[in-house]
Amino acid sequence: MIVVVDIGNARIKWALAEHDELSSTGAALHLHEPQQALEAMFGALPGEAERVVATNVAGKKIGDFFAQAVADRWGLQ
Repeated sequence: MIVVVDIGNARIKWALAEHDELSSTGAALHLHEPQQALEAMFGALPGEAERVVATNVAGKKIGDFFAQAVADRWGLQ
């Protein structure tokens, strides 16, 4: 499965891309609690990911936090 993520200034949005379709879409506020937003995302998605594709306009701090969480969860960079 490919996880597609859009990290905006206040929200993180996600979906699964499989067979040319998006599924398991969701969103969470990350502005004050990025850990809770990522936990919501990980809780909504199946356990394994083969790839993560992300965009980030929220800055380096949340980007680094997200990258570390993806590495910890799925072993991906």
